Amino acid sequence: LIVGREPFLGVTDRSITSAILRATPVPISKERQDIPAELDEYIIEGCLSKDPNLRVTIEQFNRVIKYYAGDRRAQRLPKSKRRFSWPP
Repeated sequence: LIVGREPFLGVTDRSITSAILRATPVPISKERQDIPAELDEYIIEGCLSKDPNLRVTIEQFNRVIKYYAGDRRAQRLPKSKRRFSWPP
């Protein structure tokens, strides 16, 4: 909940499920200009991908969160199946 709300909204369980299956979440940077574009892309395309094969692993996710939280020991992520080649 980096923006303070769920990424998929709906009035009913059915509409929320439909959004999860079909909708692309609004980029985080639209609501939080302080979020780096790379982190925005990582969350939208790497964590919330519709294709499970394109999602990042929990280990990759933990390293990115530690990096952005200030733990610079978590320097580079192992190459994922996607083009994510950061944090710097």
